[in-house]
Amino acid sequence: MISFYNESRMSELQSQKEQIKTGRNRSETQRLMCRGCGKTSTPEAKKQGYSEQIRDKAVMMYVEGNNFRRIGRLLGVNHQSVVDWVNACHAKLSTRQ
Repeated sequence: MISFYNESRMSELQSQKEQIKTGRNRSETQRLMCRGCGKTSTPEAKKQGYSEQIRDKAVMMYVEGNNFRRIGRLLGVNHQSVVDWVNACHAKLSTRQ
């Protein structure tokens, strides 16, 4: 069985000379495998999800009167993600009062 490790676990792998490329993962980042121990790692993993800028823009568009599906089409995200972001923003504002 092959175990997956991130950058912090990279030091456990043997020397860099024994690292070989073993393809890409779902986020299209390079995977490496140690020839000595067979462990795989992703040295520069991409952050999953959408940026805060996109989330804030979606909430602002909703406040301006756009519906969820339109916002999703314009920003290139799933409309259910927009619903979740608006609900999270509403919950955050509700707890402040």
